[in-house]
Amino acid sequence: MRTAFSFHLRKKTYQSVVEIKSTPVIVRPRRKKALFAGGALACVLTPFLVLQLVLYRANLATARESFAKAPTLRATDRLLVLAPHCDDETLGAGGTIAEARRRGIPVRLVFLTNGDGSRSTQIAVDARELRNNSFQELAKLRQNEAVKAANALGVSEKEIVFLGYPDGGTKELWLRHWTRDNLYRSPYTKADHAPYANTRTRKAPYCGAQVLRDVKGVITDFRPTVVITTHPADTHPDHQAAYEFVRTAMEQLQGDKTSRWAVEIHLFTFLIHHGVWPAPYGYHPQAALAPPAVLMKTGSIWMQEELDSASRKAKKSALECYPSQLAFTPRYLRSFLRRNELFAIVPVQNRTKKNENAQSIVQDASRDTLWHSLMPSADLQSVALVPQRDSASNKTITLRLQAMRSPSQQLHYRLWLHDIGATNVEVARVEILAQKGVWKASLRSDTKSQDLALHSTTNGFAIDVPRAELNNVVLLSAESFLRNKRLDATGTGILRIAANSN
Repeated sequence: MRTAFSFHLRKKTYQSVVEIKSTPVIVRPRRKKALFAGGALACVLTPFLVLQLVLYRANLATARESFAKAPTLRATDRLLVLAPHCDDETLGAGGTIAEARRRGIPVRLVFLTNGDGSRSTQIAVDARELRNNSFQELAKLRQNEAVKAANALGVSEKEIVFLGYPDGGTKELWLRHWTRDNLYRSPYTKADHAPYANTRTRKAPYCGAQVLRDVKGVITDFRPTVVITTHPADTHPDHQAAYEFVRTAMEQLQGDKTSRWAVEIHLFTFLIHHGVWPAPYGYHPQAALAPPAVLMKTGSIWMQEELDSASRKAKKSALECYPSQLAFTPRYLRSFLRRNELFAIVPVQNRTKKNENAQSIVQDASRDTLWHSLMPSADLQSVALVPQRDSASNKTITLRLQAMRSPSQQLHYRLWLHDIGATNVEVARVEILAQKGVWKASLRSDTKSQDLALHSTTNGFAIDVPRAELNNVVLLSAESFLRNKRLDATGTGILRIAANSN
C-alpha cells in the first residue's frame, strides 16, 4: 500500500511518499473469547461494586450513631451462649463472656456445629501441614481451638458443650429434615449422625427434632437467666437456624408449667454476617460496632455493651486462638475487635381481640442485594398479621406478605410456618405461585396439602390460614424464587396467638 503524507519541521513543509506493507491484525478466537468474557464480567461486577459501595457508606454513617446501653449482668445471673460455629462466641460476645467470668458469673458455651464443612479451613490447614485433612479431623482441630479460646475468656473445658450438628446443614434440619425418618446427610463428612465422641448426644441423628431436644436439654441443665445467640437476620443459614432452635426451645420451656424458671430468661442476639459489614472494615479497636444501616428499621432493638480494657484484651487473645479462621479472613474477623459489643432484642408479636392494626411479624431489609435492584418484585419487605373484625373470620389467621413492588408471575413465593406445640413442632409451608395467570396459594406439609384463600393486595398477598392448623406460637419466615434460584429470604419472626383470641 502506498500513501502520501506531509509533516512540518521549523515552518517548512516536506512531502514524502512512503511504502507501507500492511500486515493484517489477527485476533485469535481464544483471545476474542477472553475479551468478551472480560467485558461481560465488567458489566456484571460494576453495578454490584457500586451497590456495595453505597451500602458500605450507609454503614459508615450508622457507625457514628449512638445506641442504648445493654443491660448489665447481675451477680445472680447465669449466662449461656449458643454459637453456630467455633469462633462465633468470641466474635459476638467474647468481651461479655470475659467480663462475666471475672465477676464470678457462671457461663456455659454451647456450639451447634464443629465447623466441619469449612472449605477455607481445610485449604488453610492443608497448606500449613502439607497433608489432606478430612472434614472430621478439621472438626477436632476447631474444637481444640474453641477450648483454647474459651480458656482465654476464663471459661474451662468442662463448661463447654459440643452438639456436633452438620456445618452448613442446620438450616436444612430446621426446614426440610425435621424427623428421624428423613435424616440429613452432610456433603462434607458424609454422616447423617454426629460422628464425634464428645457430643452431648452420642450419635445424634441429623434432624431438627433432635437439635431442639438437645438445645432444650442444655438450657434445662444449666438454667440460665440470660441466653445469647445469633440474630435471625444474619445472612449465614446456620446463624439463622441457631436463633430459630433457641427461640423454639425457650417458647416450649416457658409454656411448660414444670419449668416456670424459664419465664425469667432474657434472650439477646448478636450479628456476624450481613454484607459489607462491619464498618469501618478491618482492625479498628477504638471504633464502635453498629448495626448495618438496612437493619435499623426492621424492628430489632439494638444495644451496645462498652468493654473495659481487660475484656478487650481477653477477646483479642481468644480470637488469636483461631488460626484456622484467621488464615483466610483476618481483616474481617478483627473487625469485631472494637471498644463495644452489639446486641439486639428481637420483638415478639401477640395476636389478641384488641388488635386494631396490622402487626409486622417479620420486617426485612430492602435493596440490600443486586438482585433486589434488578427484580424489586422479589425484594420481600414484611410478613404481617391482618386484624380480624368479625366472628366468622376468627376461623382463620390472615397473613400479609409484602414485596417492594407488585408480585411478578415469573416468581413464586413461600412462607414457612413452624407451629410450636407443647412438646412437638409441625413444619408447613405456604406456596404462592401463578397458574395460568391466576395466583394460587396452598398449605403443604409432610402429611397434608390444602388450598388456601388468597387475596391480592398492594405489592403483595393476604393469605387465610385455618386457625385449626396453628397452635398458640408460630415462627414465620418468607422466601422468593425465580425458578429454583432463591432471590430473597427474610429473617424469622414469632407470633403468639392468645388462647382467648378466637
